[in-house]
Amino acid sequence: MAEDLRVIKTRENIQSHFISLLNDYPFQDITIQMLITNCKINRSTFYRNYKDKYDLLEKISNDLLENYKKTIHPEVISLHPDLSQNLRMHLSPLVDFFDQNREILLALDKNYIPFPLFDNMREVMKSVFLKELYASYPIKEMEKAAYYLSIITSNILTTMKWWHSVCPELSKQQVLDVLVTCITKGVFFSMKELI
Repeated sequence: MAEDLRVIKTRENIQSHFISLLNDYPFQDITIQMLITNCKINRSTFYRNYKDKYDLLEKISNDLLENYKKTIHPEVISLHPDLSQNLRMHLSPLVDFFDQNREILLALDKNYIPFPLFDNMREVMKSVFLKELYASYPIKEMEKAAYYLSIITSNILTTMKWWHSVCPELSKQQVLDVLVTCITKGVFFSMKELI
């Protein structure tokens, strides 16, 4: 059964005001009163949708993580003859995800939040890539492969954070260029000795 449109709109209102508050205040300083005042809702409306601000944060983070998972293509790690083109094609949806969620990710990143969203993102990506690597290639040393994939996934996520916080004027194409160069000219070829 589809959710009531009013409930969806109310949750979107609460979430967008929460993100707005995160841009101005540390997470620990945000109160339910601040949130309901900004949202122009009553306290009972908030509590019908969320237990507390931690529940709200967790739901926002979980939704982001679920959407993020849909953008990860394990084929990124294939040793395709045209590696640069392959990387561009498979990293493009990931770059789109970070671009579309720029405001919320920046707000969450600049605050100490009790939910390890970026660590979870890195682990999800690493496990998808490791599974693909294991299924596609005879790996001699799985521990080293996992290590290299940790570097690659950390590099990808660090590039996304850098793009948002340091160089937001870069185009998607320029960010893809940075990612492809870092992966192909750096860590990626170190993995070949394991295969």
